Amino acid sequence: HDDPTTHPPVGAWMWHLHHEQLAEPLTEPLANRLDYIRSYKPSYEQDTRLLLITPVKGELPEPLIKARAAYAKAGAAYVKAWAAYVKAGAALDKARAAYVKAGAASTSDLEALHAIEHPDCPWNGRTIFP
Repeated sequence: HDDPTTHPPVGAWMWHLHHEQLAEPLTEPLANRLDYIRSYKPSYEQDTRLLLITPVKGELPEPLIKARAAYAKAGAAYVKAWAAYVKAGAALDKARAAYVKAGAASTSDLEALHAIEHPDCPWNGRTIFP
């Protein structure tokens, strides 16, 4: 497992990358996972984990391949949508701040217009029910 020239590429399917998952594709270099096991997993688990993490050699079931591709595509769409959401949120916050600032700057003009259009209104600056 330690020879980097034999490490499969990211995306290659592996047996037992995680103890609760039979097979899954690599999402990062295998060396990262092996280093993590050696650094953070209990010593009594390490030999078993390192022994069983091997590349899948046979042909995977087609439905699994298609479902994984759809899952990856949906994940990419989610990341893109989240980035758009964050950007839109920042734009919303900026627009809200500008609106509040404009409202404060426009109070006297708005009250003057209101006095012309509603001369008998009970508005006291805070409510129509003083």
